[in-house]
Amino acid sequence: MSPRIQLLLALAFAFCIKRIISHLLDPLRLVPGPFLARFSRLWYLFSSLNGRGHETISKLHEKYVGPVVRLSPADYSIADLDVAKQIYGPRTAYEKSSWYSAFRSPEKEYTIFTDQNNKHYSQVRRKYANAFSLSNVTQYEGSLNKCLGLLCQRFTEIANEKSECDLSQWCRFFAFDSICQMSIGDLKVMELGQDQHGIISMAQTSTVYGNVVGRIPEWHHWIWKLLPADKSEKGAIAWIRETMAKKSRGEYNSATTTFTDVWLQQEEKMSREDIFLGIAASVGGGSDTSYVTIVNIIYLLGKHPEVLEKLQVDIDEAVKREGLREGLISYETARRLPYLQAVIKESMRIIPVVAVQPPRFVPKGGDTLAGHYFREGLTVGVNPWSTRMNAKYFGDDAHIFRPERWLGEGEEVKRNEYYHMPFSIGPRSCIGRHLAIFEITKAIAQLVYLFSFHVTVPEGELRYRSYSLVQPDVLRCRIELRRQ
Repeated sequence: MSPRIQLLLALAFAFCIKRIISHLLDPLRLVPGPFLARFSRLWYLFSSLNGRGHETISKLHEKYVGPVVRLSPADYSIADLDVAKQIYGPRTAYEKSSWYSAFRSPEKEYTIFTDQNNKHYSQVRRKYANAFSLSNVTQYEGSLNKCLGLLCQRFTEIANEKSECDLSQWCRFFAFDSICQMSIGDLKVMELGQDQHGIISMAQTSTVYGNVVGRIPEWHHWIWKLLPADKSEKGAIAWIRETMAKKSRGEYNSATTTFTDVWLQQEEKMSREDIFLGIAASVGGGSDTSYVTIVNIIYLLGKHPEVLEKLQVDIDEAVKREGLREGLISYETARRLPYLQAVIKESMRIIPVVAVQPPRFVPKGGDTLAGHYFREGLTVGVNPWSTRMNAKYFGDDAHIFRPERWLGEGEEVKRNEYYHMPFSIGPRSCIGRHLAIFEITKAIAQLVYLFSFHVTVPEGELRYRSYSLVQPDVLRCRIELRRQ
């Protein structure tokens, strides 16, 4: 055996011994988890590759006793919503982990999503918050109506042709068109039936890359250099910058208010690069929650006809009472329907859109979580897929789709609301949460009013791919008109 091979074997042996000793001396050594996760990040990295990470983490929590499971020597998942309040709550000292750095180019210091410094993020967030505030989202109703009208037109054509469609694809097209229409102006994904500027491809690639490479963030810079130039990213960025420039020069004016219009009015505190980052973040990541939730609701209503029938009655009566505006149900009408809001909440509870435990660094001095002391610098998080059906938080029938659990003012409802965190909580909660609920509310009200959906799921249950967010597999669907 050559001296070089002997040296390599000796180094490998020393490395393994070091890992074993570190594990034996670790105060958290008794925390359960996969065997390989005790010594290496490889298990966590490989489990991120197959697109079923949400199922994997959920099954770990079912397999091992106790709320804490190990994902790597420094990463832990905690199935405890009271701990979630502690990690993500209003006065948290926990900061985003290095996992987020893989969702941005190494040349960029930060983006809205990836900024790890809490203090800096709070300053940045204030620049963008006005466009997404609850009081302002309704000014985008004209933009949303344009896209929703086109989706209904497409669904009507499919119904008249008596053909099947991929419901997931069309809802995704609608969500992308909507967020682009509200962000900066026209995008014609639904009209053309294709990813016009490569934005969908860019968002998908970024999500997969960030989730996987984020497990080994110190390698991000080098892996990024080795990747070929992403044509879809270049096309999307070029379209955003070109449209932004036309808007600022007054050459392009959409008929309705957009985020860009709001931000251009704040030039004293927002640079052109700030506006670009806001648009890129909205377009690249602002549609997934909406489209996935719309698909989930239609799928769940198909499985629970008694819920669908009750919702149809409520919506039909509301339209008789308050009428339509330009052929569409207004947001003001839809948001006042308690059962519709209950269906949305129940769907987001039982099929969470977030697929990972948003990772946070344990702050200086360490902290005690779920009865375990975690030292400073470890990474912890709460995965919604591990808590969604826990009777402690949502009742003994937590495994059942029952929108009624959100109605009324009893103790059950108060408990449900307390533990309901689909957009996270605290200073890092989703900045676009009001916009997402606005879009989901409008879309579901209109689609349930106009159409009957008959979905086909060969395996009996809709499957999801997951990286940072879940995405439904192909969902074949036959559509019928409820009214002309």
